[in-house]
Amino acid sequence: MSDPRDFTKAKKIFKPEAEFDLDKLTEWLTQAGYRRESIVVRPGEFARRGDILDIYPLDQENPIRIELFGDEVDTVKEFDSATQRSLEEKDSISIGPVLFISWISTVWKTNPRNSISISIRCVKCLSGIDIKAII
Repeated sequence: MSDPRDFTKAKKIFKPEAEFDLDKLTEWLTQAGYRRESIVVRPGEFARRGDILDIYPLDQENPIRIELFGDEVDTVKEFDSATQRSLEEKDSISIGPVLFISWISTVWKTNPRNSISISIRCVKCLSGIDIKAII
């Protein structure tokens, strides 16, 4: 069984003054199973407009808007997905992956010695895909 601390490592914590490379963060969101959209309306989606990143985590009632100034987080706010208007400013927010398989892939890339390669059948798409499993 995987170490639960690895799940914690897979999360990103956003708070004012934290620094993130927006391009790398966009890549992480995609790898973590989030779907890029022009606006965020459903859990599991994200949108990027300039230095603004909207993310709808699965464990939040409302999506989160992260405003950056360069690479530094300026504000973290909850917003209404219907009106796209800010609701409440947050001190910090922890955002984790949407898909477990994406999390496994991320861990494998950082620690391949503890991994094996397996092949599973994708029932929904009826095609074989390769994933990495942590043992």
